[in-house]
Amino acid sequence: MLRQSLTASLPGLTLALCALGLVGYARFVLGYPICPNDEQNYVAILERLDQGARWPVSGPAFVFINQLLSRATGLSFAATVALIGTLAVPVLVFVTYRLYRSVAGEAKAAFLSVLVLFASSYFLGPLIESRPQQVGQFLVLAACLALYRRGQGHHNLAGFAVLYALTASYHILSWAVLTGAALLLWSGRFALGSVSAASSWQFLLALLPGLAIVLFPSGPYEVMLLDIRRHHVLLTGEWALLAGIAILVVAVLSLLLLRRHATAWPQGIQRLLAGLGGVPVQIRLVATTAVVALVLTVQYSLLHERYAANYADSMLRFLSLQAGNLLFLGLLLWGSLRAMDAYVEARWPTWLSPFAALGLIFAAMGVVTLLVSPFLLDKNLLIRLMGYALLFAAPFACYGLATLPPRLRSLVLLSLPAAAALSLMHGIKHPAWMVCVPG
Repeated sequence: MLRQSLTASLPGLTLALCALGLVGYARFVLGYPICPNDEQNYVAILERLDQGARWPVSGPAFVFINQLLSRATGLSFAATVALIGTLAVPVLVFVTYRLYRSVAGEAKAAFLSVLVLFASSYFLGPLIESRPQQVGQFLVLAACLALYRRGQGHHNLAGFAVLYALTASYHILSWAVLTGAALLLWSGRFALGSVSAASSWQFLLALLPGLAIVLFPSGPYEVMLLDIRRHHVLLTGEWALLAGIAILVVAVLSLLLLRRHATAWPQGIQRLLAGLGGVPVQIRLVATTAVVALVLTVQYSLLHERYAANYADSMLRFLSLQAGNLLFLGLLLWGSLRAMDAYVEARWPTWLSPFAALGLIFAAMGVVTLLVSPFLLDKNLLIRLMGYALLFAAPFACYGLATLPPRLRSLVLLSLPAAAALSLMHGIKHPAWMVCVPG
């Protein structure tokens, strides 16, 4: 039994060791962190809190763990933050492999799904940086999969409720992302008529512990919430309240309307997919690439000066550092289109279903994030959301890799180490490649 368990875990352990090697190389050879980042900010925050200051904290559990470790070992906060961030990397990679395997049911798909993630700097950067989001992203993945697979009944919501409360304790942004994804996922089920009103009340009850942790007066986020209201949201006061009420009313009415036509609109989606399936895949690939390019161009325009400074106004440097992300994007788009064809031809790989549903939800959240960015002081939220979305997109990139012609697939696999190396330089903002820009 033990040998079988170790054999089954071997691919995941291999990936975890590779990840540990990458973070070790980044920290002990390249000297990470190099540029000012959230990891260094958290060291400063921990020092201020230790001096008795009241400071907005986005990750109270992260703060508590560092304070506990520092007092127990006598290490400085800089050392505890680096230690926790380093040790978390192989654990998070292994957990991701196990989550993918639990859904896919086979080691190869899970292994390749994690492997293609290493091509993207939007995976490696947040994975290496020791801050609350490092763990928060993976809590969101685990909680969303738990809700998708087990959210049909009262007793099966316990696991999701625990993960939701843990996320709320660990990172407020991850909690917000998980709340949005969970509400949209359950709302979709409600609109389809696959869950009852009674079970929906049970779902809302499962959210209460996490909501209490974040919103309770004098709770761990008291100063953080005050800081958000004062400094991070441009739309405040009565206008913010009216906007919230309007969004809630529209959402509830839309949900009831969709539930009333629970059989009609899924059939319409199936007809749409069947129609798109008749379009040559090359044309669909060009069209989807153009849409994604448009979205990223809009995001780039929001912070043009900052991005231009990062790459020293060099298009060659920009394209080189984005090579891994472009490779991942190409695999993702190809895999999504081939999966659409498989759905139309009734040979859909069922293990992709949770990632399809949750991937569409994160795509919708990305569009909303981009639309509201002009009203926020932090206009980089779409990029931060991508760190979460990649974890749900990776299985489709894996499917894209699996459906490539054999020679091209071998070429892509051979190029993954180079893509990972470039993405590592991008993720840590190595000075040989990028210019450090505060913020």
